[in-house]
Amino acid sequence: MKTKILFLLLIIFLIVITFFSACKDAIFYHISQEIEIVPPMIEGSPTNIELFNGRVYVASGKKLFSYRKTDISGERNWRTEKSPGIYIGQLAATENYLYALCYDDNSAVIKRLDTSRQWEDVLKNVDNTEYRKIQKIYSANNKLYIGAQKSNENDYAVHVMTSNGVFEERDFITGISKSSLMGACFNGTDVFLCTGSGIYINDNDDPIENSGKDFNGIITLDDSTVVAITRKGSLYRVDTAKLENDPNNPGEQILKPPAVTLIASIPDGRYSTGAIAIWQEDSSSENWLLLVGRTEIEYSTSTGHTYGYLELELKQDGGLVMNIREDDGKEESGRNFKEPGKSHPTTVDGYESYSSSMGAIPINSIYQVPSEVDARMPIFASTQKDGVWSCRDKIWNAETDN
Repeated sequence: MKTKILFLLLIIFLIVITFFSACKDAIFYHISQEIEIVPPMIEGSPTNIELFNGRVYVASGKKLFSYRKTDISGERNWRTEKSPGIYIGQLAATENYLYALCYDDNSAVIKRLDTSRQWEDVLKNVDNTEYRKIQKIYSANNKLYIGAQKSNENDYAVHVMTSNGVFEERDFITGISKSSLMGACFNGTDVFLCTGSGIYINDNDDPIENSGKDFNGIITLDDSTVVAITRKGSLYRVDTAKLENDPNNPGEQILKPPAVTLIASIPDGRYSTGAIAIWQEDSSSENWLLLVGRTEIEYSTSTGHTYGYLELELKQDGGLVMNIREDDGKEESGRNFKEPGKSHPTTVDGYESYSSSMGAIPINSIYQVPSEVDARMPIFASTQKDGVWSCRDKIWNAETDN
């Protein structure tokens, strides 16, 4: 009897040892994949990242930086640019100007840098309208779109500055409730503006019907498809009005109004930060991804690796992958958002290295450097409080100057 008990205890002991050995191996493997984080060259809470006059620009605090890699050396080729001298909250670029939304004594002012690298004041308050308080700036179709608010009222508008830098005196879009302008893009034909109250097309004062879904990011894909992300992490395709066959009258066509179509949602109830970007593996690759920043419902520093961004696989032409349902002929997404490093194609060399670096950090802006600025096409990200980061050779770390 004692022999049987000892034998049973020995088996249990071996099972326990095997279990803890496996756990230990997994722990050591995860530790081996962790990235040693370096101090960022650009610290703090940087602005969005913009391309202007052949260089990539980003600001942090009162400082402005630009990037262009002009040779094959190991140097990163960042330089400090002439700054407006006051706090910079946001950047936007057209063909002729780099615009900066700045704050001086709690008052917003728009300044601009021309191609000769000279700064000038553009706009302090919008004096000819009730919507005076400048909130946001975005560029599309070589124009600047300005989100503004009524004084002491939750009522917003969008103003526009022309391609030659002249402010249009008429009101552009007015009466937007909930939130200011949150993004703008151009698909070659129309300008799309996203707000917390829906999507607007061109200068139409009414948003697309049923599009009031608290949008906070918008982008044009490589095949000219427009997609927008909501605060709650739902990605929609945005369509303008178009003619289609009338199912009730063969040979006739009807005008289908502008609409938004749900494509995919961030899993696990995570929210979107509004960061949205297109990634291509290299300048000749057919591997494309859409990247969207994610966050908790409320910011926390103790919830683990639930930040960073997610990836959505695109078609070889950079467009959305869509399926047609057999039962009703409706479209549905052919892909879902995935964690970086857990599928192919992907922006990183593995999930473990990603989760120990960028995966643990909230980001406000993400951007892939075009090949004409840097042939290796790194990804830059502006984090909420940890400076500018970069993904080089599929490894994320804080961006340095060497």
